[in-house]
Amino acid sequence: MIIDKILLNCDLNPEKTAIYYREDLIKYGMLRSKINEYSEIIKGLGTEQNEPIGIVFDNEPEIIFWTLALFKSGNPAALLPVYFKKNEIKYHINCLNLRYFVVQSKYIENYANMSVETEFNGCTLLIRDSSLQHCISCNSEDRIIQFTSGSQGESKAVARTESALLNEIISLENPFAPVETDAVFLPLSPLFHSYGLVGGTLFPLYYGLSVALADIKYPKYILSQIGKLKVSHMFVTPFIYKMFCEILKANKNIFDLSSVKKSFSAGGAIELETASQFKELSGIDIFQNYGSTEAGTMAIGKQPLTLDYSIGCMISDAVISIMSLEFIEQENYGELLIKSDIIDFHYLYPEKLNVEKFYNGLFRTGDIVKKENNVLYYMGRSDSMININGLKVYANEIENIIKEIEGVSEVSIISISEGKDDEMKAYVVLNNNADLTENSIKQYCKKFVADYKIPRKIEFIDSLPKNSSGKILKKYLIKGEE
Repeated sequence: MIIDKILLNCDLNPEKTAIYYREDLIKYGMLRSKINEYSEIIKGLGTEQNEPIGIVFDNEPEIIFWTLALFKSGNPAALLPVYFKKNEIKYHINCLNLRYFVVQSKYIENYANMSVETEFNGCTLLIRDSSLQHCISCNSEDRIIQFTSGSQGESKAVARTESALLNEIISLENPFAPVETDAVFLPLSPLFHSYGLVGGTLFPLYYGLSVALADIKYPKYILSQIGKLKVSHMFVTPFIYKMFCEILKANKNIFDLSSVKKSFSAGGAIELETASQFKELSGIDIFQNYGSTEAGTMAIGKQPLTLDYSIGCMISDAVISIMSLEFIEQENYGELLIKSDIIDFHYLYPEKLNVEKFYNGLFRTGDIVKKENNVLYYMGRSDSMININGLKVYANEIENIIKEIEGVSEVSIISISEGKDDEMKAYVVLNNNADLTENSIKQYCKKFVADYKIPRKIEFIDSLPKNSSGKILKKYLIKGEE
């Protein structure tokens, strides 16, 4: 369904630019040629029915070519994050029993002990062992396999269906409006994440628009390209918005950003200060995009973040419920549960989550929200709750307090074991020349929260471990304490 519409666009407008990448213009006619070429390569592998193939790429045209070729062949695209470490790669390869991979050449060393079948266009087709029996259970409707960040614990593999992706694309029409025929979409979130893939890439290609791809390691170059390419819609993470603000402060009135009609934020909660600063420096409003790996985009703000800091309005008809939690004694405050036509997925592993993550047919998002005047506000993750001597502490609450201290750049709080009890430890990144101590931070916290909510230990570090979207990976902090 999706691939048929994209191929139709290729036939109707073969000379229209589908993808901008660096100085290259890839037209829709070329896009069709690549899809056909790569789908024939996939066909020649002799894969089993519904067998997934691993895809490992940065945001460059090859990830689009291969993903759409797999859409055409009917093989689910297993979009492996480029930041996975070797032990994580081994874990997922074994869980999925992947036999075939297409890997960007610069990441090839992480996929050792596999035979090289073909090298071309800056990527390599790898075969682990074609004689292995493929046994993972994918359905005929499954189109992509994505992996949760595992920021709190182990990663999970999620298969999303064709109908879920299509319903999400169609549901995004109104939130993305106005969308002109010459619109250019700029996804700055990795395409192996749902946010960058569906809204930033599949949506424009489905409607015959253009996609601009860029390397987030060069934010100043990206800002210069926005005006040159007349980018209309941007899909940015909080981490990148912060980088943009620093560049815009140092280079005032240099960049032409007037073409941007809508700019979104996802991949973590953006600070209101960052949204306000970006608006002041660029003149561009930021709209909240709320979603998850499993469900894709579920809600988008109708008003800019500077006017409305809620999670936004549901993009499709949805049944919503708030499940009260034992450690939160407030009405209209608890875990958000949702059911809609864009939520159509299953966990390939751990399979127990297919039961645990649903309640009366509603998806348990794991996000804690509060409801005020029929508006939902994101408060944090339910799995970030820490048990301190039987008392529940919400890590995000304490992190937000510490971030208010002048001189603090970033903070992340985890649970550590102290004998028989759990305690909190805060990892703090300071700004340059900041003169803060463990005691000064504890004394500041004492002004706002009870003593049991104050981190027992505070460690100052140079940086926090993050994925490519800028989301903090607490699991690596936890491993460092083991």
